Amino acid sequence: MNKVTVPTKWLVEQVVLNQSKHEEKFERALKGYRVRVTKLVQELLVEVEKGKMGRVFISETPPTNHKRDYKRVVGMLMASVDSEITLSADEFSSYVQDDWHWKQEWNTSITSNMGG
Repeated sequence: MNKVTVPTKWLVEQVVLNQSKHEEKFERALKGYRVRVTKLVQELLVEVEKGKMGRVFISETPPTNHKRDYKRVVGMLMASVDSEITLSADEFSSYVQDDWHWKQEWNTSITSNMGG
């Protein structure tokens, strides 16, 4: 099956639910990121205060928030005059199953930022 037609209202509900879950995970990961970076900076400050000088590198990547992707889809669906929408398999995967093209890399980043 390559396409499916679904009620627009139902699809909006699915995307909004997925967006909510996404934002909850993002916020938890952002807190973890802040804690980790703060700890690193404090450790570096202790080293500098001890007189240890040298180049300083902090290579931490903050989590990314893809809420704009969800908002764009919801906005398009809300603007649609159609009561039903036909989705491709890829669209269904993203919008309903919450399996976007960026999801695997995002999950790795989020897990890292939440401390495992």
